[in-house]
Amino acid sequence: MARDSSRTIKPITPEGRGRVDAALEKFGLLLVQGQWEIPSIADLLEGAPITTRGYSYDYVPAWNLREELCSRPDIALCKLFRGKSTLVHQRHWPLIDSIARMAQRGVCAGRGGDLARVMYEVIKAKPGIAGENLKKRLELTGKEGTARFRRAKSDLESWLAIVGTEAEEGDGRGHTHDQRWQVWAEGKIARGVTAAHGEVTLLEAADALMKLTYPQGLPAKVPPMKKLYPLLALLA
Repeated sequence: MARDSSRTIKPITPEGRGRVDAALEKFGLLLVQGQWEIPSIADLLEGAPITTRGYSYDYVPAWNLREELCSRPDIALCKLFRGKSTLVHQRHWPLIDSIARMAQRGVCAGRGGDLARVMYEVIKAKPGIAGENLKKRLELTGKEGTARFRRAKSDLESWLAIVGTEAEEGDGRGHTHDQRWQVWAEGKIARGVTAAHGEVTLLEAADALMKLTYPQGLPAKVPPMKKLYPLLALLA
């Protein structure tokens, strides 16, 4: 279905931007859209929940602000919270990097399954490999192969084992729908952590992430932390 080019995209208001800045200061983590335990850019800009499913012009201001914020040196994007695109402020990078590196060892040990382990090893050996080439190297064909590929790739992203960037045409004419993949160590967060930092235990990691998620104290019911932060499932 063709998109309605006549739809008006709402401008980003000073009030909406102020709400985003305040939430980023409070949490250091923001979703792009959706209603979960941490706020989203889309809802903050609107001043109310946006519940539209799929592509919607309602989300365009949030997508635009996401790109603007992620161009800053102190903001990075990864699939941290519930496996969804999460903006992470630089003050949390050492913690996230420490947990991510421990999760990657879990991937290499096979705790995420054989396909995820092999996919990670291929990406590590071939940094910047395009998704289609990665799929061919893993010999994943047909609908079942495509489904397995997407599932393993999504898992590796949510475990912070790999990071993707949009692939460009060979002559630089524009973007494709494919992505190029690298291991976590080549991403913005890992490369931005310059000071040595110690490792944390599973309990320490869960406790630290819980405090980020609920800065004002725990609610009556708290979902399992491994559901909120999938990479915790890879820690020993």
